[in-house]
Amino acid sequence: MQRQDAGFTFTGIGTSWCILVDGEELREEVRSDILDYMRVFNERFSRFVEGSEANAFRTAVAGDYQISEEFAALLARAEKLRTLTHGLYDPAVGGLLEQAGYDSTYSMAPRPGVAKFILPKWEVRSTSVEWERGIALTALRTYSRAAVMSTT
Repeated sequence: MQRQDAGFTFTGIGTSWCILVDGEELREEVRSDILDYMRVFNERFSRFVEGSEANAFRTAVAGDYQISEEFAALLARAEKLRTLTHGLYDPAVGGLLEQAGYDSTYSMAPRPGVAKFILPKWEVRSTSVEWERGIALTALRTYSRAAVMSTT
C-alpha cells in the first residue's frame, strides 16, 4: 500500500517549510492560520525587521528591559539550549553574523574587527531580559510554535 502525504510548503521567517500530514490535506483555514502566524512572528521577532521586538535591542544600552511573554518564552528556550550546548548555541550570535556580512542588506562583506567580536551577555528572568550591551538576536525561529498548530 502506497503512503500518501499531503504537504503544505511555504517560505516564512527566512527559511523554507514543509508541513506533512498523514492521510489528508490541511484545510485552507489552517493553512491561512499558519501563514498568518508566521507573518506576525516575523514582524515581531526578526532581526531584519525595523521595529520588531528582537530588533529593538540592537542599539539598547546595558540594562534590564520588559519583554512580551512570548519573547520571554523564546529566550528561555534559547537560554536552555545555550546551557545544554555549553554556549555553542547562542542567539546573540546575530551581531557576529552582521559583522561577518550577513546583515539586512545581505552585503556578505565582513566588517573590520569581526575577528575580535565578543558575544554580548544576556539573561532572561520571567518577562524581563538583561543585556550587557546592544544585541542582535538570530535563529529565534528555532523556537517558534508555528509548526505546533491544531488541524481540528
